[in-house]
Amino acid sequence: MSPLLDVPDWLKDHPDLRARGIVLHQAMEPYKSIYYTARPYGSTIQQYVVKVLDPTTEECSINERLQNNLSSPNHGLPCEVIPSEPRLLVMPFVGGLNSINYMNRPTSFFLDVYYQIIEGVEYLHRLQIAHLDICFGNIASASPYQASTDARLVAGKVYLIDFHTSRQLALGPGLQPPIVLPPSQVDKPLDVTTLDPYSFDVYCAGKVMQRVLLYTALKEPDFPWIPVRYAQWVVGNERERGCTGVCRCRPTARRARQVLTVLRWLVYASEFLGRGFEFVRRLFTPALSRQ
Repeated sequence: MSPLLDVPDWLKDHPDLRARGIVLHQAMEPYKSIYYTARPYGSTIQQYVVKVLDPTTEECSINERLQNNLSSPNHGLPCEVIPSEPRLLVMPFVGGLNSINYMNRPTSFFLDVYYQIIEGVEYLHRLQIAHLDICFGNIASASPYQASTDARLVAGKVYLIDFHTSRQLALGPGLQPPIVLPPSQVDKPLDVTTLDPYSFDVYCAGKVMQRVLLYTALKEPDFPWIPVRYAQWVVGNERERGCTGVCRCRPTARRARQVLTVLRWLVYASEFLGRGFEFVRRLFTPALSRQ
């Protein structure tokens, strides 16, 4: 194991972690203060992730706010803040979006994933929280096994994580003026540095939706056209190099969720009718072939 991944002694022997039976194995990445516990092959024990929180950020207070009611539309990950110095964030270990099987899935499957993402973004915005670093790596999904080890998790549910650069704002969507954007894993539209923070979140969510499609084995022209067009609509189209006021280059998270609600029902109905026609065809095809 690389020394860059070693758990520091003070954290390894942290009394609050020991009291919870949490024995950290190593860091998830070099130079990042995020550590996880090991799960021996074949074991059914729960895995944890522990993050050392930066006191200069709002990550602690945001995570605490999101624990008030963990049911949807809240897509914050269940966690516990240990009020030591420094504070620690203890979370269940969950997989990323790349752990989901996207192969041979119907259009409705992609729209369901999209819906959870945009629903979670809308919920944050309702609380006047801008994530500001929504990306493929900052969205997780609980597997059935992981959900079985923690009653707070829901199998198949999508969770928004990592609020290190997130902000709690004075004004909500449609009222909040542009802010200087922090560093983010998704490139800024037109490389702008100042933008409506809520609009930037929606832009990043759209970029994640586009990347989700890349996890199918299909070539781009074969992608289901509804998810492709919807994701592009969410990404939007910058009309100028950095809006000087509330950004209108893309929908709000609320509007995006409302439109997706309608699209999902239309797709569900279409797929249901398609299965019905296929069932009837199979009933009659053998009889016709005998004539």
